[in-house]
Amino acid sequence: MATLEQEQSERKTLKSLMDQLIAIDPNQPVRADVLGKELSFESGLPVFQQTLGLFNDLAQCSLDSVPFETLHS
Repeated sequence: MATLEQEQSERKTLKSLMDQLIAIDPNQPVRADVLGKELSFESGLPVFQQTLGLFNDLAQCSLDSVPFETLHS
């Protein structure tokens, strides 16, 4: 069983990672002007936006009731 300090540490780590993820501009990897149309990531943009949207939604939720084992995994 995890201590309160371990749970708080896991929540802080997860929050930091989510903050980094939601700070990503989903258009950044596209770069069709540099990579060309065939090598750009433009076709994957909707999936990337959706994935980042999920992380953004999760970042808005309270993690206080999430068990340590789930936070840790």
